[in-house]
Amino acid sequence: MKRNFFITFILLFSGTFFFSSFSLPEDESPHAHRFEYATMFGSPLIPADNPLTEEGIWLGRLLFYDGQLSVTGKISCGSCHQQKLFFTDGLPLAIGVHGDTLKRNTMSLINLAWDKNFYWDGRDTSIEQVVRDHISNQREMGGLSEKELVVRLKSHKYYPGLFKLAFPKDTISMYTVSKAIAQFTRVIVSNFKETEETYKKTPGGMNNRDWLNEETKTASGVRMALMQCKSCHGKPAGEKLAFYTDGVKYKAPSLVNIRYTAPYMHDGRFKSLKDVLLFYNLNLDDVKQKNPHLVEGQELSAAFTKYDIEHADELFDNDADVSIITNVAYSNPFNQKGFTWNMPK
Repeated sequence: MKRNFFITFILLFSGTFFFSSFSLPEDESPHAHRFEYATMFGSPLIPADNPLTEEGIWLGRLLFYDGQLSVTGKISCGSCHQQKLFFTDGLPLAIGVHGDTLKRNTMSLINLAWDKNFYWDGRDTSIEQVVRDHISNQREMGGLSEKELVVRLKSHKYYPGLFKLAFPKDTISMYTVSKAIAQFTRVIVSNFKETEETYKKTPGGMNNRDWLNEETKTASGVRMALMQCKSCHGKPAGEKLAFYTDGVKYKAPSLVNIRYTAPYMHDGRFKSLKDVLLFYNLNLDDVKQKNPHLVEGQELSAAFTKYDIEHADELFDNDADVSIITNVAYSNPFNQKGFTWNMPK
């Protein structure tokens, strides 16, 4: 009897000691995250009930790359949204947990903190809801129930303590899981600090037809402006739903790192930006007819020239940030040398 009591005491003591590094004093809240971004982006859209915290972002990063959120335990959010591919998967159409080909191309996750609508049809208005949709979708991550998800996380050696640090007033649930992942994805931001001044400079003589006779990168930029690409593909995120050539309304994704995220369109039909520019050359009138805002106040019209098409990738250089794929803060922590579950200092 004494021996059993002694063993129980040791186990209880060990558990208390183990979780002490994750314990949060009653009078202390999670630490607010200092969110840095280019001023040209404007204010991010951060929900009042899910502010960015250091603890929440760290927990979200772990969950984002953890396969336990899928039925098989093998597929994570990061399986389709791969950092090395600018948080896409490089495929025309996404592949689900059971190997099914899904209906849509995988969208990038960069600069979501400024986004208002999500998915190609814009049906969700929060990242939190997107996360819950993916986890519960039978064809995507397998439809893991909230009950099973909570059981997995509560029985984990580290997650209970990490959730307590991130959400001290809440329990582990589908909602706290989605809040944590949403916090992490909101801080995946392109770094335009060095090129912010470039965006403030507009090529002179925008209403001068002389620009349209030149075959230079600057002239290409003027033609792209006259095509009004960015009236739908806003910065820093895709801010509008626009009618496509078949009359269906789709989200216009951000142009950030667009040169690196082929294939293109909601169904991944185009392998290169050259194909995309050719498509809009052939279908611009139809697109404008379905989207009247494209012609409002436009004095000139233009089409992409052969030069523009041949230099399509270069046309989007100012929208590129290759540091995204090397930023350790966005990487899979489980693959890092010397990984521990403790939040990085």
